[in-house]
Parts: sequence; structure tokens; C-alpha cells
Amino acid sequence: MKIFIAGDDYFQPEIVKKGLEKKLAGCREEVIYDGIRLPYPIDHLTLTDEYRVPTGMAWDQNMDGDYGTQGVREYYGRNDTLQGLLTDTDILIIHGAALPKSVLDGAPDLKMICCMRGGPVNLDIEEIRRRGIVCVNSPGKMRKR
Repeated sequence: MKIFIAGDDYFQPEIVKKGLEKKLAGCREEVIYDGIRLPYPIDHLTLTDEYRVPTGMAWDQNMDGDYGTQGVREYYGRNDTLQGLLTDTDILIIHGAALPKSVLDGAPDLKMICCMRGGPVNLDIEEIRRRGIVCVNSPGKMRKR
């Protein structure tokens, strides 16, 4: 089984991997880990010479110029950042990177996606459902009272 962790500075793949290794230590099947740590958050993301996004995440435009298309929105970077990285992945754990149909096309073994966001709008949910891939997310955030 291969688990790919697409994280960033908020959701660090190294920490997630350590936790999974402890929990899955007795697993009869071999578990292979892979992943990427994307540079988010950053002070700003320059989309064009005139347009900078202060948080690193674009809401109405993005680096690749087709923000809001391919069934994904509210992601950072490019919508093809994960292209070619998920070829033999069974489980994807993802935070803010885009997961459009074009990336899913290169992930034929994908069985489960764990989105570490309240709303998985950076994922092409319609395509994920069509393929029968299990998708879970973290719908609530705890507030300290």
C-alpha cells in the first residue's frame, strides 16, 4: 500500500508520516510513504506583475490562469502541482493543493483521499465520486472557549 502526503507548512508531511508509522506498525501489508511539502503559507504569491495574493491562496485567480476550472477552487499554487506524482498511490492525504480530473487521470490506483480541510473545494469531488474513490475531510474546526 502506498500513501502519498501532499502537505505544506501548516500540514507537515513528516509529522503525519511519523504518526501513521506508529499506528500502522503492526500492519501485515507493507506501507510505502511518499509525499511533497509545498511552500505554503508564504508572505505572498505573485500571480502577475500587478497581482499578488497576500496569503498564498487565490480566491478568484491563481498561478495557472484557469483558477476555478477543472472542478477545483481555493487551492494554492498550480492545479497541476501533483501531476505525475500519484501514479501508484492507494491513499492520498492532502491539504491545500489542487486535485483536478487531469491529476486524477494519472492516479489509477487511488482508493481513498483524506482532505485535511473543512471544505474539500480544492478537489474535483464530482470526478472522485464518479470513480468510486472514498473521500473524507475534516468538516469542523474546534474553537478554544
